[in-house]
Amino acid sequence: MLVVKNLGYLSNDFGASTLGATSRSTYTYTNQSIAPYASFIGNLSVSVSGTDFSLANSTCPQTLLPGNACDFEVVFVPVAVGDR
Repeated sequence: MLVVKNLGYLSNDFGASTLGATSRSTYTYTNQSIAPYASFIGNLSVSVSGTDFSLANSTCPQTLLPGNACDFEVVFVPVAVGDR
């Protein structure tokens, strides 16, 4: 499960993966708020759960200003067969 705090859950289908093989997926989040209601997103954090997943290469700051974006990469290395 991929959680971006204050934004909710995201999902991704890594497709059929070989046991032990590495798959990567990059996400971009953009604060799309605009004037006159523009606001920053505070306390932003990205996390993953499950032993098959890890977070890599995050450029997300704790505060994301209006119009700014950040990227993060999720790495999937299946350690057992079956759906996650």
